[in-house]
Amino acid sequence: MTVHDTQVLVVGAGPTGLTAAIELLRHGVECVLIDERDEPARYSRALVLQARSLELLHLHGLSDAIVRDGYLAPGFNFGADDRTPAMVEMYHSGSRYPFMLTLSQEETERTLTARLHELGGSVTREARLVSAAQERDAVFATVTGPAGEQSTLRARYLIDCSGSHSVLSGAYGTTKHSALFDGTALIADVLVEGDLPRGFVSLHTNERGGLALLPFQNEYVRVIAFDLTKMGISHREPLELADVQETVDAIVPYPLRIREPKWITRFRAQDRLLPSYRDRRIFFAGDAAHLYIPVAAQGMNTGIQDAFNLAWKLAYVCRGRAPESLLDSYNDERHTIGERTRKLSDMLFRLFINQARSAVYRKVSSKMLGLALATIPVQNLMSGRVTQTGVNYRHTTLSKAQRLPRPARGAINAGDRVPDLDLADGGGPGVRLYDLLRESGYLLVGYASSYTSETMRTAMLAELSRLQDRYAGSLRCFMVLGEGLPGSGEVPTLLDARRELLHRFGAKPGDVFLIRPDGYLAFRTSDPGSLPPLLGSWLRPAEAELASA
Repeated sequence: MTVHDTQVLVVGAGPTGLTAAIELLRHGVECVLIDERDEPARYSRALVLQARSLELLHLHGLSDAIVRDGYLAPGFNFGADDRTPAMVEMYHSGSRYPFMLTLSQEETERTLTARLHELGGSVTREARLVSAAQERDAVFATVTGPAGEQSTLRARYLIDCSGSHSVLSGAYGTTKHSALFDGTALIADVLVEGDLPRGFVSLHTNERGGLALLPFQNEYVRVIAFDLTKMGISHREPLELADVQETVDAIVPYPLRIREPKWITRFRAQDRLLPSYRDRRIFFAGDAAHLYIPVAAQGMNTGIQDAFNLAWKLAYVCRGRAPESLLDSYNDERHTIGERTRKLSDMLFRLFINQARSAVYRKVSSKMLGLALATIPVQNLMSGRVTQTGVNYRHTTLSKAQRLPRPARGAINAGDRVPDLDLADGGGPGVRLYDLLRESGYLLVGYASSYTSETMRTAMLAELSRLQDRYAGSLRCFMVLGEGLPGSGEVPTLLDARRELLHRFGAKPGDVFLIRPDGYLAFRTSDPGSLPPLLGSWLRPAEAELASA
């Protein structure tokens, strides 16, 4: 039996596991990524990348290429028919990616794998996790290879991203078929002939059921159908193109002919939410932690964001740059998001299927949806929920402890997503906050205006410089001016080019903001004396890395 050592073992090389591995490597932490498949998946149930996932993938320099390869849908129509549209439009999300990007999971995995290789990582294939045992300071994972040979891998931490077939998650929770969705649905990736509106993702319902049409690259369209007359057929039964065509003809209110299927199958949704995403040194992410009814493309996106949230925290703890208590925030933050996402998926599916089962409900709900979605507040709420740009961690113990009391109305506070600010340096506008975040580390941002006294500004710069030295390699500091000239120096000075820090953050001269590596606000303070204890929840000084080595 062979024993290997690594800092973090990641199980499962789907989008969640690949994201976890590249985020660990981005922060300089060794990991081993294993997958029981002998090759990447050729068929993908996940098809849509939401705006928040694209914002996070931008931190790896991947989003531009991904967007070029995908199909940009500005939103979706939840109306019962074309005469009563109920459009949810993603430009209300406030993201630099104001759309739903339809792209096959196969393409997403290919892009993530290329980035993994660039960072020096790889996927060990045909390696199946059999069991894992924990000791005080390590996890011992038993793994079998392609010929059934067995080895033991010792890691400080294990992230289970192995999906719905997770060996470990069965011990921590149950997988069940959703009570809302008792039956099978149809999926087909096909070419379509006819007058299909290729802008929005189209959803249609009538007495036969509900059907979604998602255009994606190479002129293909994904058909997802909940046909009430066919939901009793076992998911193991073969599915023929003629069966899908008959369902399309019965539900879609305009003629479409489908042909040349790349993938065609029946599926049965499962429902899982583990009671906790952590058991000591074992963490669960993606479908190993939660499974949803596949509505509004939440599953893969939630998994990618689980991975980001966890991986940078593990990296900082492994490097001795953060207290181990920071790992408690993973379950505190993401489990609540998992619950909220399940409620959203259930709500949208219930609306979708109830429209199919009742003509009266279909007519009334379409009317009410159309009226509600004509208002900006509802559009903001729905687009934020669907794109996941509305995800925040205000509910957590750490955020509650570090939230600034009584900020300006609507101002960003601890636990909130930080928008991608447009700043300027000596070369002019075009410095984006998320571009600054691409370099590993936290950002500590001080704010001053032309009315800030020279004495206060000098003191702020001195304190930022001191903290940047104390947390060297983990913390970069910037001063942002409301007005004036940006400049270089040990602490660079930038300009709030669009006054976003002033208006969206509600910043006042003397305020300091700590932005996490995943683009959320750790805390804000107007008291420089509070910085050391506030930072202590997130970081350890640079010398701690040597002490922990």
